[in-house]
Amino acid sequence: MSDTNEHGSFLIRDSETRRTDFSLS
Repeated sequence: MSDTNEHGSFLIRDSETRRTDFSLS
């Protein structure tokens, strides 16, 4: 369960990072 939680958190972080990149562009 912990592993799955970390994976989900990573996906969310990746999404947020991409949004920030688009904003900066």
